Amino acid sequence: MVKEPQKPSNGKKPKVAKAGLPAPIPPRTPEEEAVVQGYYGKKPLDKPVSFESRGRDVRLKSADRDLARARLGTLMHAVGDNHLFTLVGKAGASLGIRDHVDAMDTLVGIVHGIDPQDHLEALLAMQMAATHMTSLEMLRRAHGDDLSTQTIDACVTRATRLMRTFTAQVVALKDYRSKGHQTVTVQHVDVRDGGQAIVGQDVVLNRPGVPGGGGS
Repeated sequence: MVKEPQKPSNGKKPKVAKAGLPAPIPPRTPEEEAVVQGYYGKKPLDKPVSFESRGRDVRLKSADRDLARARLGTLMHAVGDNHLFTLVGKAGASLGIRDHVDAMDTLVGIVHGIDPQDHLEALLAMQMAATHMTSLEMLRRAHGDDLSTQTIDACVTRATRLMRTFTAQVVALKDYRSKGHQTVTVQHVDVRDGGQAIVGQDVVLNRPGVPGGGGS
């Protein structure tokens, strides 16, 4: 004998999840809520500018276009509007994203994350964006259906070269930002008789003014 489910004391029928519908999301923890608010709660100036499509044109998406253009120009360290939009237009097209709005948003998002400090860094950041996206595209193509081993190898080889280029660009950016300064850290110094200090096995530092040293 099959028993019917008991009704709740308030007279209402119990809620039953409908088949095919996802289970309700449990409440967020305070830490999770902080992550959500930190991501979506950014001030407008903390976010990169975005774009929208108007017919065949791609335009800055903002009620204050002058402010948006100025923010974009500051990010790219451009010297004028023609210079600015030529740069971002060429760089956006080099990402290989068909949707022009998505391409521009992706480009500006990557450059915004790199946070270039001058015009040269902005140029390098745009190159890094193109290199990174193209390497991902080559890896995507390597997973196509019915591909020959030769085609897969060609895609992976190109992706590998691009990723090596990207790594070199990261190193170049780091070196440029450090302005060529090098820091040498001495961990082990062995001071011998006569004032000679031997660092490791290759470098010999002589103490001036001491017999046997460099100042003798």
